Amino acid sequence: MAGSTDEREPPGGKGSKGRKAGGRRDLRDAPMYWMRYSSKGFELAAAVLGMGLFGYWLGGLKDRALLGLAIGAVLGIVGGMYNLVRQSWIASRQADAKNRNQEN
Repeated sequence: MAGSTDEREPPGGKGSKGRKAGGRRDLRDAPMYWMRYSSKGFELAAAVLGMGLFGYWLGGLKDRALLGLAIGAVLGIVGGMYNLVRQSWIASRQADAKNRNQEN
């Protein structure tokens, strides 16, 4: 019989690509992508905070603490966003290469 349970592929088999019955992804077997993505957010926050504190300290030497804080925060945002975009681009290329390898 064509639709019998014996002939169907089990969840997690070759055709399901790590998905459970019903199309949901099996999170126990999947890599923890959320850790990678949350670490990128922490890196961005650390860049802004670190450069802001450095600018505040540097500006405080010349009695321009708020100006130093603003300049440091802007530099932190620019540098942090550059790093975030670069790392996201690398992760996207790696995921595309992995998907291409799985399809072949």
